[in-house]
Amino acid sequence: MVTPHVEDKQQAAAQRLVSTRQTVNRRNVEVFRMTVHLNREIKAYCPDFVPVRQLLKDDGATFIETKEQVDYYYHLPELGNDEGTRRLNLRIEGKKKELIYYEDYQETDTRVSQFQLWQMPGHELLEVLDAALG
Repeated sequence: MVTPHVEDKQQAAAQRLVSTRQTVNRRNVEVFRMTVHLNREIKAYCPDFVPVRQLLKDDGATFIETKEQVDYYYHLPELGNDEGTRRLNLRIEGKKKELIYYEDYQETDTRVSQFQLWQMPGHELLEVLDAALG
């Protein structure tokens, strides 16, 4: 079986997940558009942050802010054929809400996580995800 490149999988997932939803009731029509951002992240273990912070400081980096956020994770069925795992994350940071869809793949010695991010209007999403996915 030929495995597509990570970029091909990412593009296919983006095409599959980009959507426009319309909610219609008797008095008005609301249209919600979800903007999809495709990102990559790399996570690595760092046993000592002191030299890293010094390198950043020497390069002109400055502290900007600390963010407080709450994450709710929902596990989804696996991709199949040992291709990887999937999960949803609802992130709430103040009034800002984001829905993040992750796909994790194992490549040699490294786990690769790709994710897609949607800015979400409204506050009902947590209740919907809890009811649907537990």
